[in-house]
Amino acid sequence: MYGAIFENLVISEIKKNRSNKNQYGEMYYLRDSTGNEVDLVLEKDGNLIPIEIKSSTKNRSSDLKNLKWFQRLYRIKGRMLINQSTENQELEDGIMNISWAEVANI
Repeated sequence: MYGAIFENLVISEIKKNRSNKNQYGEMYYLRDSTGNEVDLVLEKDGNLIPIEIKSSTKNRSSDLKNLKWFQRLYRIKGRMLINQSTENQELEDGIMNISWAEVANI
């Protein structure tokens, strides 16, 4: 249950902060018929930003699978992995690892 609660917390914080900044745009959950999914897709400044949310503190290559799928499907570059790490860093293929404490800046 911890992973689901953490995901809910992050999405709620993003929604709250976007509303406080008057940043409106849709927020989606995306899943296809074969089971590929992205936890959150934001519309921001006319762009789609896929976000994967994990309750872990370490990055695993499997955490990036769905972000890479979304990139191939929509031919976009910006992608984020939000987890409980303490540092923001760029991972492979331009994926940004963002600490959950930084969701107010998304």
